[in-house]
Amino acid sequence: MLNLKPHFTGARFVDHDTIEKRTDWQASGIIKNKPQWDTRTNETIYNQTYNSMACEIGIANALPNGMLNETKFNHKDRSTYAWDVKQGNTNFEIKWMSLESDWYSFMPQVVDKIVRNYDAGYPDYIVVATNVVSGTGFAVYPRLLINPASFKEYVTKSKFSNYKSHYYNHKMAEYDGACQVYNEGIIKEMKKSEKSPLQFA
Repeated sequence: MLNLKPHFTGARFVDHDTIEKRTDWQASGIIKNKPQWDTRTNETIYNQTYNSMACEIGIANALPNGMLNETKFNHKDRSTYAWDVKQGNTNFEIKWMSLESDWYSFMPQVVDKIVRNYDAGYPDYIVVATNVVSGTGFAVYPRLLINPASFKEYVTKSKFSNYKSHYYNHKMAEYDGACQVYNEGIIKEMKKSEKSPLQFA
């Protein structure tokens, strides 16, 4: 596992204008090239893309030489969409997690997608991040760095009845050296109070 603690401690600020520009570019590429089985409305695609873009930009800014994936989306070419940020030869897939969540949760098709991408050689790591409204943009907090080779092993069906049926057991994964957890104390304090102890770098 990489040691990204020096870069992933605290938040990175991303302004709304930057997020909107990238969201417009990314969402339009998905809308123009989406396959027939993708039944999402254009509005849904845009809204789902917005939070993800904030996190992608924040993580790219947090890494010393982080670069966003600027490749035009093509659903037939996995290399155009199976990673979001690159540092050197290392590819990162960025996933969003709400501030309120203690666990990274999702539907089973997300697991299938991550496993398919990994089997095809993407990505090298998964980064899970949270974006929090702050002034004219978002504060982006890295939460988890996951080794995708062992992702499937730590996926667990939730005992709670909500719209996301599965979650990633990062505590077990961390114990086995397959996951690193960041900003746990900061996130915990933010949940307690509206006064967020933001730490920008």
